[in-house]
Amino acid sequence: MKKVREWSDQVSVGIWDNCAFTVTLYADKAVARIPYVRWRDNSGNLAYRKVILSAKDEARLRQITKDEIGDDKDYTDAVIWIAWNY
Repeated sequence: MKKVREWSDQVSVGIWDNCAFTVTLYADKAVARIPYVRWRDNSGNLAYRKVILSAKDEARLRQITKDEIGDDKDYTDAVIWIAWNY
């Protein structure tokens, strides 16, 4: 799979600060790597889940990629809001 673009940002998840949130746009799909707290018994651990984004959100990411070429605006927050809904 050919990687087209990748966005990443640091977020806080529970007591863990600076967890990496990543959205990667490939030639044929978009994948989000989202941190979360996985609870087992009475303790929580930091974990990550990978989600394939919908075709609608993938199209929005492709449009953001084109928009980034035309200006110097940072679109990381917009990308995170797309994937954070999963």
